[in-house]
Amino acid sequence: MKKTSKWTLTSGGITVLVGTTLEQSIQGKLSGPGLLGSLIITILLFVINIIRIRSKKDKTPEFDERTTRNMVKFLRLFIKYLCRPFIYFV
Repeated sequence: MKKTSKWTLTSGGITVLVGTTLEQSIQGKLSGPGLLGSLIITILLFVINIIRIRSKKDKTPEFDERTTRNMVKFLRLFIKYLCRPFIYFV
């Protein structure tokens, strides 16, 4: 992936912000809500782009077999020692 293609959402957001500002300045009426809306969209697209770029690139799983076994072992022990006394009182 090219370096410039990583930032397409951000460049699109900046283009929307500049276009909105230019259009309103040419018409002679700068509206606050219009500029605020385009600024919010630009920030939102920037955050989405950052998340997309920093996301995991490889195909390795988040949990491997050891992690799953350890979680199951913990839950069994938890149920056995901590939950069982409360079951008798129900």
